[in-house]
Amino acid sequence: MVHQYSRFRDGFTRAQIAALAALADGPRTAEQIAAGRIEGPITITLRWLVGAGYATPNGPDIPGRGRTRPVYTLTEAGHAAHQRLTNPPPPEPAPEASPDPAPRPQRAPTGRGPLSRAKLESLGRRLRALRVGTGMNGRDFAARMGWTHASVVSRLEHGDSVPTAQHLRAWCRTAGATGVLPDLLEEARALRAHIKAERAAIHRDQGYEMLGDTVMRSRRFWTISTATIAPLYATEDYAAVLARLDADFFGPAPVPRHFAKPYRPRSHHQVRTLITESALYSCIGGPDTMRDQLTHLYDEISSGTEGLAILPYNAILPPFPGNLLILDDAVILDTLTGPHVFASAIDVALYTDHAVRAHAAAATGVDAQTIVHNALGHVAVAERTFAPLAAQTDYGDDARAGPRVVDPHCTD
Repeated sequence: MVHQYSRFRDGFTRAQIAALAALADGPRTAEQIAAGRIEGPITITLRWLVGAGYATPNGPDIPGRGRTRPVYTLTEAGHAAHQRLTNPPPPEPAPEASPDPAPRPQRAPTGRGPLSRAKLESLGRRLRALRVGTGMNGRDFAARMGWTHASVVSRLEHGDSVPTAQHLRAWCRTAGATGVLPDLLEEARALRAHIKAERAAIHRDQGYEMLGDTVMRSRRFWTISTATIAPLYATEDYAAVLARLDADFFGPAPVPRHFAKPYRPRSHHQVRTLITESALYSCIGGPDTMRDQLTHLYDEISSGTEGLAILPYNAILPPFPGNLLILDDAVILDTLTGPHVFASAIDVALYTDHAVRAHAAAATGVDAQTIVHNALGHVAVAERTFAPLAAQTDYGDDARAGPRVVDPHCTD
């Protein structure tokens, strides 16, 4: 499947394009999509599709291996993206004669997402309207501003370049429209910030692939989860809610924020997983999701899973800065803006020593089961709270959306 789309196009990776193609044939589970020769971890690809609004996991569930697996389907935006990637648009007809004889330059790859491109083209149309209002063509307009290259005017009007403050001041002064300058400056500032965020997200996506090599070379695979359940032991529903929360917070982000789950340990890895007790009370998805998640974690501990431990509240240790993945020669810290890598020997030794001390203070076996059991009791209290609250629920502005129940103990 992947060989049909050997080039990167419109900011999509090969894996993302291949997943779009798989879903275009009908609903698929993660396993069915991965079977189509997807390059790289399928989880990060699916989270990207869901977060960007190209796919949804709300299809009917298919039972398998004793549990149901979510089925992913393409949204309208996903079908449109797939059509755009597989059927390039025909060449545009030659434009009619216009007062601007300057040819449109070849658009260079920008790495920008569709949203920033649309905003850039919208700003370009505003600039073009100001220029056309003067009656000058692009070459004369550029000469009036003192610009050597008339092609700059064409690039700005067609959204191929981001205008600077100097560009906008000269443009408005020449067009006699200084009154709109503040608005244009603010629009350009917001656009540059948006493009910067998209580029950072794309760099994160590329960073995942480079970090994958570091993970494969390492023998150590130590995961420390401080806010959520470790991805290695997360249920599918729990992971899907995390992806939705990311999408709600970041909007249609080019790549997902969570990084740990795609890095699955292999047979040569020495696996240790430490989950802080506070993570058991970060209620993700409501009581039902948390009850299933904690029950699954309880069962994993009961089965004697090696290397799995819970760090209790009363452990006297410096707090961890966030979710961590500790390898032989690198430490990966999950942040809001993506994974941050510490690769110096001093940093790796410091975090490794901290992790060793934390594992020594952590609970395993029956003690860990007790901690998880207490968290399950907290979820039971939350479920009892839902019933009386439902009778006093505010439906908000849109009654069709159903009741909004805000539980003080456990909400999504």
